Amino acid sequence: MSEVDRRDEMIGRIADEFLRDCRAGCIPSIETLVSKHPEFADELRDLLPTLAVMEQVKLADEEEDSDHLPAADESMVDRTLGDYQIVREIGRGGMGIVYEAEQISLGRRVAIKVMPRQSSWGGTQRTRFEREAKAAARLHHTNIVPVFGVGQAEGVHYYVMQLIVGQGLDDVLDQLKSIGRRSADQIGHRSIWEHVGGGEESEQTDQKPSSPSSGAAPARSGSRGGTGSSTGSSIDPYWRNVARIGLQVSDALHYAHTQGVTHRDIKPSNLLLDHRNDVWITDFGLAKADDDDGKLTRSGDILGTIRYMPPEAFGGRSDGRSDVYSLGITLYEMATLVPAFDAVDRRELVKQVTTGRPLPVSRVNRQVPRNLATIIEKAMECRPEDRYASAGKMREDLRRFLNDEPILARRATLGERCGRWARQNRGLAASLAAVASLLLLIALASSGAAIYYFDQEEQQRRLFQQARSASNANEQLLHELEDALDRSRQATVDAENARQTAERESERTSRSLYSASMINAANAMDQHRGFARAQELLDQWRPTGHRPDRRGWEWFYIQAFCNQHDFILDGHDSEVHALALGPQQRLASAGRDAQLLIWDLQSRQVLRQIDSPVGPLNCVSWDGPRNRIAVGGSKGIAVYETTTWKRIYLSPSPLTIYALQWSPDGRWLARIGRAPASAGPVPHYCLLDADTFDVAQELPGVLNRSVQFTFQIDWSEDSRLLAYPAKKQARVWDRDAGQLRFETNKSWGELRAIQFHPTNPNEIIVCGRDGVVRLWDWNRQQIVTTMMAHTHAAAAAAWHPSGRRVATASWDGTVRVWQSESGTLLRTLHGHERHVFNLQWDSIGEHLFSTGMDGAIKCWRPEAAACRRELPAITHPVSYCGFSPDADRVALASGVGALILRDTNDGHVLAEAKHGRCRLKAFDFSPDGRRLAIVGGVGTVYDPGLLRVWDSTFEWPTREIRPDATLRAVDWSPDGKWIAVGGDDGSVSIFDPNLQPCARTIEREPGSIWSLAWRPDARELAIGGIRSGLRVWDFETQQTRRWHQPQDSVIDVAWSRSGKQLAVSTSDNLIRILDAADLSQIAQLPRQFETVYALKWGPGDRRLMTIDARGTLLLWDPVSWQRTLKLTVGSGGVRAADWSEDGEKIIAPRDNKIVIWDASRGYAAESSDPTWDQPFRASVRALKPRKIAPGPVGSRPMAPTL
Repeated sequence: MSEVDRRDEMIGRIADEFLRDCRAGCIPSIETLVSKHPEFADELRDLLPTLAVMEQVKLADEEEDSDHLPAADESMVDRTLGDYQIVREIGRGGMGIVYEAEQISLGRRVAIKVMPRQSSWGGTQRTRFEREAKAAARLHHTNIVPVFGVGQAEGVHYYVMQLIVGQGLDDVLDQLKSIGRRSADQIGHRSIWEHVGGGEESEQTDQKPSSPSSGAAPARSGSRGGTGSSTGSSIDPYWRNVARIGLQVSDALHYAHTQGVTHRDIKPSNLLLDHRNDVWITDFGLAKADDDDGKLTRSGDILGTIRYMPPEAFGGRSDGRSDVYSLGITLYEMATLVPAFDAVDRRELVKQVTTGRPLPVSRVNRQVPRNLATIIEKAMECRPEDRYASAGKMREDLRRFLNDEPILARRATLGERCGRWARQNRGLAASLAAVASLLLLIALASSGAAIYYFDQEEQQRRLFQQARSASNANEQLLHELEDALDRSRQATVDAENARQTAERESERTSRSLYSASMINAANAMDQHRGFARAQELLDQWRPTGHRPDRRGWEWFYIQAFCNQHDFILDGHDSEVHALALGPQQRLASAGRDAQLLIWDLQSRQVLRQIDSPVGPLNCVSWDGPRNRIAVGGSKGIAVYETTTWKRIYLSPSPLTIYALQWSPDGRWLARIGRAPASAGPVPHYCLLDADTFDVAQELPGVLNRSVQFTFQIDWSEDSRLLAYPAKKQARVWDRDAGQLRFETNKSWGELRAIQFHPTNPNEIIVCGRDGVVRLWDWNRQQIVTTMMAHTHAAAAAAWHPSGRRVATASWDGTVRVWQSESGTLLRTLHGHERHVFNLQWDSIGEHLFSTGMDGAIKCWRPEAAACRRELPAITHPVSYCGFSPDADRVALASGVGALILRDTNDGHVLAEAKHGRCRLKAFDFSPDGRRLAIVGGVGTVYDPGLLRVWDSTFEWPTREIRPDATLRAVDWSPDGKWIAVGGDDGSVSIFDPNLQPCARTIEREPGSIWSLAWRPDARELAIGGIRSGLRVWDFETQQTRRWHQPQDSVIDVAWSRSGKQLAVSTSDNLIRILDAADLSQIAQLPRQFETVYALKWGPGDRRLMTIDARGTLLLWDPVSWQRTLKLTVGSGGVRAADWSEDGEKIIAPRDNKIVIWDASRGYAAESSDPTWDQPFRASVRALKPRKIAPGPVGSRPMAPTL
């Protein structure tokens, strides 16, 4: 047995003997037991008094129980005690009876407390009565009931107090509980007294005297009336009243403690609220003075009301922190309207107080302000050392709360609370640990046994069910009639039909909701700060265990729009106002959470976190050559050395900093800031000496009174010129000459940022509140370029290291990249939920970092492919376009014979071919992507029909055919064996890849062939045309099936990828879905405004794409046939579009350019391809050819127009 176990066993034996003696009526003295066992003195003094209270006995050291007052003497009403005429009895307490009386000599009403003349009262009670009067009389505080005098008449001891008009706090709490929490919250700007008492006199009990309205009012101290907080405080008036009461009581207790008096019986009934809502402390019957001789309160005495007693009081110990605890328990009851400990039984109540903890305030009443709850819980901690060290400390936190200032107390963490509970309940904690271990072992053993018995039970159940099923079957065969069986079958059929109908309706409803959500998300992309709304709608449709995955291409496209960034650095708790790029791939970020974070861009981890000594941060600047970094905040400037990260400077006076920038040579620090009026004249714009940080030069300019956020300033490369915004003017300051070199002569709005051109110091970029970005040649004093696209203020600008591009950040939530010379908008980056404040290029100009009000630092690669991008095509409008099977290339054809092959991602030319005067109509890649079949011509002598097969580098054609008629349609069979072509003369021909005619022929019919489509298994060919309708030709049998439809002009036809359906576009602007087996109509889409020229099924047949002549591209759900997405090319005359085989990209022509909508980033953001897409993509990747080098034409990469 360990030493601790032996010690606990000995203490347990002593406690058992003590309890046996108590129950036998022979109560031993605690000090006697302590003297016998001095090695356990501390433990016995803590334990034995508590056991005595739980046994409801008196300790042997006590004389008498003072908790009960003897029966009243004969009535003293209308009697005279000395100079006092008794008027009426107003209360009884443990130490005497309180009467209202009139002082005859002065004619004033007072309260007089009389000690009864029962013989049963011993010397201890009389001494305590006298001590109460003396303790109260020695205290002169405006929140303590003053004592006017003490005396004895006719053998009656009494003392005289001020008569208070009011109610006891316990009565107020009772009334608040009766009217309910909701009504208490609605007290509004009235005081608690006005709400429950209305200023009327009410009869008090115990130490709660009432006074007439003519009673003298004492002088008010600083703890009354208010705290100096503004009337515009955000704190609810009820909680202000609670805090104000706590402030007055804690102030009075602090005063009493400084005078050497501990009250020891703080509770609601000993606190009086007068008609001014001021609180008075009364009843000092249990008060203890520092000069107490120790005879009245010996070690082991338990005095006070159990519900409000601190745990240490049960061991006979008390000090000022005990009063803090009782006040905390009282405020807890005021805040929650329930007692902290609610046991009725005395033993259970003692156990709760000594070993339990009240429920946290926020769990009982969530409306209690967090700081007020923290103060209350701090005051009522079980251990005295965990509470406020004094009532003055508690008073200070209550004052801070009322003034809307941060409090000094902090909420205990979960670990601290668990540790405190374990220290308070060591035995129970150890028992719980042992029980938990035992339960774990039992659970493991039980699980094994349960699995075994479950298997046995399952086998028995199956055998039983088999036997019962056999018995029921035999009984049914014997007793059921044929008509019952028929009715049962019919009911089953009806139920199944109803179930299927309900499932179909549920499916249709769910798909309709999805379609509406995607339309709204797509619309949100074009709205101001629509990123957050679009992402919210997307997140609603992520697949879960009970909901199927309804996401189509549109979901991943919008997801790509919302995830255009490369990565996010997330470490701040609030908005970030500034970024600074440092050496060695490091980035500094300064936030309004008063944190300076140093990031390693390679690992994307925080290298160092520095708490700001200057409050919330507005700006940061990195001096790389001299290894310094400066931050500015709402309280000044701090400078750190970046090798040791020691602070080398802190501004001595308060100063709000809006911009800081080191000069390139590190000798100067430019500053924009403002000091409070009390600090005297401080320049708003100035240059600081980088060694002494004294003001070296004052710059002209005055800040607006209502400055928002931060500014951006910049030095020229030679550290001679400084560009800075001054209200609505841009200025350039010559440091050497000490004068302005330039200021704009026009004003458009408050300016926010100015940056020098990295290679041309005569040019500056200027942006401000009007959202317009202007490039100024300040030397010639003229605007070079104006860039307009932002819808809100342009807050910052950052030059690309090359100087050819500039990036701007705006409060509209976007980052835009411009071509600096022409002012062309190259790229718009969405991804911030609110204002964007700052941005920074990396040293090589590959990555762009931005940050803003959402606190996120996002990294972009503007050169990377955008989710929507335009590629320059050719000098003439594009007549046809399409992807290669691997989607890495895109081919473009024009009506003047040009055919170009471009890289899908960056748009540079891979190959180019010319066809003279031939007007190209269509083309199609071979399934392996190595060859390209093109058709065209107009059927004249100068431009006959054309069929040509190129290799994918356009270096040489295999062969060409020049028929007389125009060839308008071409389609390569999925197996790569045949090429089908159709012309305006109604003919359809089949060729092999070498353009040798196929032995199988298709009968020519009147009309013009506009569309050809092989079935995915290459067994059938769908043929559509003007005035020729739709027919399906079987390759093996050479039989033709026709679609019987009054409208016989078919514009385009497309097989579903399963080969089970056909989508047909007709000249009446309708799109019909046919069953491929019998060409019967399955569905019809709503009539379009224009003719639909292109149809394409997506992967897995989950979507159907259509595009009309006006360039409106739509995606349709093939189950509900509702539109899931609408995209606009932006021009008319569109007759082609394509969907890549991998399902990630869609392409359509726009005049002489092409538009690519790319959802690949959306798929990548989900970390895996959708399940419906994986098998098809696997097959595409298996066929993916080797990368083909670009041909001699266009070998120089061309930058795409983003």
